Amino acid sequence: MTASNDTDMLSRRLRVNGTLNLRDIGGYRTLDGRATAWRRVFRSDALHKVDDEGRDVLASYELRTAVDLRDHDERTSEPDRLSDDVRLVSIPLFAYSEQPHIVPHYRRDPLSLDNLYHYVVADRGAELAAVLRELARPEALPAIVHCTAGKDRTGIVIALLLSVLGVPDEVIALDFVATSLFLTEEFYATLTQRAVDAGQDPAEYAEMLQCRPNLILNASSNVAR
Repeated sequence: MTASNDTDMLSRRLRVNGTLNLRDIGGYRTLDGRATAWRRVFRSDALHKVDDEGRDVLASYELRTAVDLRDHDERTSEPDRLSDDVRLVSIPLFAYSEQPHIVPHYRRDPLSLDNLYHYVVADRGAELAAVLRELARPEALPAIVHCTAGKDRTGIVIALLLSVLGVPDEVIALDFVATSLFLTEEFYATLTQRAVDAGQDPAEYAEMLQCRPNLILNASSNVAR
């Protein structure tokens, strides 16, 4: 990623108290010469720490829909803090606690982002389609799509959406990798501790925190096929 692209991605971050990775996906040029619209779809990390000032900022975006990609346990322990007039939609992509039988086929090998992304593309197609249908509903926009870090689950959904809209692969990759500019060491340390407490090997989990561009490009191209 070049310095100029860093600057462009940094300018996309929306500073809302309680979030680290909240961004607008507007303004990306498409292959047919058009551009994605500003203030229509946002991507973010978790929204449970948003304070009253942050809620006012989000309200100024006139949000109508929030698509939460987290599983039941995450939503219950850390519920979104949004205005009551925002329609909340739950579509879990990594539903370990609700559907444990789906996990073994990609966890036979050491857990990796490549395996995880392959799992989402191969087994969660119905959920990915459901997210796009929600965003395409009449009066659904402006909308925000989020998970815990705004990296993997949100990254896959946003990459698929941008691909459908005709955004070039290299721009999709830049949008994905930009997460590494915003998530703090403290945030990563908290995620790692949670994983270790749940029995995850810390060295193995460290690989799960990467934002390699080929991860998202392989995932979006596999969905397209």
